[in-house]
Amino acid sequence: MVFEPTQTIYDALQEREFKCVIRERDDCSYVETAVNFEALRVEMRFISYDDEHDVAVRVREFATFPEERTDAVLEAVNRINATYRMIKLTVDTARCIVGIHADLPLCEENLAETAVELFRFIPSIGNRVYPGLMRVAWGDGTLDEESFDTKSDEASDEESDEDSDANEDTE
Repeated sequence: MVFEPTQTIYDALQEREFKCVIRERDDCSYVETAVNFEALRVEMRFISYDDEHDVAVRVREFATFPEERTDAVLEAVNRINATYRMIKLTVDTARCIVGIHADLPLCEENLAETAVELFRFIPSIGNRVYPGLMRVAWGDGTLDEESFDTKSDEASDEESDEDSDANEDTE
């Protein structure tokens, strides 16, 4: 069954000519699309478990790291999460993967617009934190202050418009 929020988000992304598909599982339906960051391309999902509560936004494999760097990555993710409040990075220590999570409360009047804004916003933040996170995971282990650059929302919006345009080649 395709839940109403899934269909609403799918329609909004399609209207803006973003390539995406609807997928169904026994417990949920979701919109799946690819998002291009400056250094990588990842899958983003907008997941609905019903018609009444919220939509989970997930980028499950934003970054990988070697097991021996787990403590440093956890510390870096905690610092990044303390800086950015609209999204949260998560760490799967068993698989050595960093993900990005956000949740949208259901508000029928603006669900579509909010989903599209998050689709643009997540790459903006991801592009800022990815280089520092990779230095911690694979480089010298330091997290530079640029990873905590909290630009104004206006600058973020302009930057995210450019970043999300890369969705055009999702096939």
